Amino acid sequence: MPFTESCRRWDLKGSVLHVECLLADGITWKHSTIDLNSCIGNIDGELHWDKHDFLKTAQHHKAHLEATFLVARCQKAHSTEYTLSRLDLAARLRNDNGVLVVIAHSEKLSMMLTEVPWMKFRVVAEPDFSVFTTHPVMKHTMARIAETTVDHVTKQMSSIIALAIESATIAVTASAMEHVSQSMEVMLSSIGGETTAHIDRSASHAQHLHKLDHFGQHAGHIHTLEKEHHLSTESEKHLVLLSVISSGYFCSASR
Repeated sequence: MPFTESCRRWDLKGSVLHVECLLADGITWKHSTIDLNSCIGNIDGELHWDKHDFLKTAQHHKAHLEATFLVARCQKAHSTEYTLSRLDLAARLRNDNGVLVVIAHSEKLSMMLTEVPWMKFRVVAEPDFSVFTTHPVMKHTMARIAETTVDHVTKQMSSIIALAIESATIAVTASAMEHVSQSMEVMLSSIGGETTAHIDRSASHAQHLHKLDHFGQHAGHIHTLEKEHHLSTESEKHLVLLSVISSGYFCSASR
């Protein structure tokens, strides 16, 4: 259960935290304690989880609470200087049906996930999802993930659309070229047909004229022959007449 919502009457005595925890029935409260020295330590003047004995190096071996924050002046490493440090107990403490527990944190797992380039955030172990999602760090992280996702999707969609436009352009161009080619073939075929028909008509006309000319020549020849035959006939008639006349003349002379 969330620490801030299910715990009350916090009190720090030395390094031991005393609180009242709400049980699972939602009605009963139970007193519970936890020694913060067992899970919090001092590293160069800063309070850190998963370390130990923070109070030994705290000034005057004292610490106090400010809301859910543990506050202490911690000694810096290899120095007599102290610095003020604050640590939010609500980040890792939980109420497990009346018992205060610390959420386990794996440094190796956290480091591994942090080093993954596409994740770029540290995973927080949190059994209560409502607390997990409302945490400021998680809100910022999820916002960054959303922005990154939108940017990635936008770039991917732009790439897909560009490829689609390119493919469509190629297809339309190929179709247009095929249509133009077919139209040219039909037009050339039509022109070729008309030209052939015209040539055939010209050839037929020439052949007809040739026949007429030949027929005219033949008719002229016949006319000439007839004329010659007529002349021959006339000549023969004249010769026969002359012969008759001559014969008569000679007969008269004999008498």
